[in-house]
Amino acid sequence: MISRRGYCNEIWSDNGTNLVGADRQLTEIYEATQTHSKKTEPYFSNLGIRWRFIPPSSPHQGGIWEAAVKSAKELLRPVVGNERLTFEKLSTVLCQIEACLNSRPLYPISTSPDSFEALTPGHFLVDQPLNLLPEPDIGHLKVNQLDNWEKVQRITAEFWNRWRNEYIATLQPRGKWRNRRDNIKPDQLVLVKSDNTPPSAWELARVVAVHPDKHGLVRTVTLRRGRSEYQRPVQKLCPLPD
Repeated sequence: MISRRGYCNEIWSDNGTNLVGADRQLTEIYEATQTHSKKTEPYFSNLGIRWRFIPPSSPHQGGIWEAAVKSAKELLRPVVGNERLTFEKLSTVLCQIEACLNSRPLYPISTSPDSFEALTPGHFLVDQPLNLLPEPDIGHLKVNQLDNWEKVQRITAEFWNRWRNEYIATLQPRGKWRNRRDNIKPDQLVLVKSDNTPPSAWELARVVAVHPDKHGLVRTVTLRRGRSEYQRPVQKLCPLPD
């Protein structure tokens, strides 16, 4: 992980024997470097990583990361199917899935009505959203017509479509009709549910105007993305937290 992402201040994990051993080894290295000269201190000070373990026999306390791993595993199996992936193919698929999971919008970066960017897990990793290169749509082609690269892209695209729909469903809880929810407000940043977005791409837009019905419930809104404005029903929108 450090080779890919650099040094970190804290690591959270369960009590796996390999993880406990890694924590012990890091502690030994850090303590051994305290005797070095001042010239090496700036480098070795990065080894002071704090490893935090959840209590034993309590995997539910690691639910944040366990849920992400579970969703990836459950969706990866059916999209791969009987396809035999080489190490290179599987590594590519997993890296692209990683980008998809870490591209999800969490919170508006700015309250400015001209800002359409949201904070993502990728910002905590590389200070910017994680994206994939655009690829042509190959969904209409048969599997036996695809080359190795296209097979990898097809697996990623199928995973993305399934996982995106599941994730958006968690952002759109369907309560009973008699439980009134807050109306969407102007200038709010929303995630627009779209079936045509490529992997790791999310359609974010700002609410320009709301159109309530005779009962005061907002059913339709006018959105702005860049210079274009368009209308969408609220059922197609997922408001991000203010």
